[in-house]
Amino acid sequence: MFPKPSKGSARAEKLALRAQIERLEARAKLSAKVRDGYQCRVPGCTTDTKVWRLESAHLVDKGMGGDHGTHSHQRSDYVSCCLHHHQGRRSLHSGDLKAIPLTAEGGDGPVQWQELRESGWTILGVS
Repeated sequence: MFPKPSKGSARAEKLALRAQIERLEARAKLSAKVRDGYQCRVPGCTTDTKVWRLESAHLVDKGMGGDHGTHSHQRSDYVSCCLHHHQGRRSLHSGDLKAIPLTAEGGDGPVQWQELRESGWTILGVS
């Protein structure tokens, strides 16, 4: 017979795995901000990121068909955006803005930005 696991060991393992994933994600997000020069990658954005928070957005988020459990947590999974373009009223999270990687390099390569307008999706540019 196998020894009974100590009380709470499964929970401790889950917490340790979650902490490891959070460290990998934080490292990848910081690396994406460095790659992007600590600037919002949305073409034409003039948001002062010294005043407004700069965030790292998933290129394929769970709500956009991705699965957080399968993310490799690499820099290429992320793109830097100001708070307005990431979570604002007309943003990636609201569904009014899209960041579409144009190569298999994801965020490390060119990304096409599109905005939803009354006439449909409009290309803002590539960064």
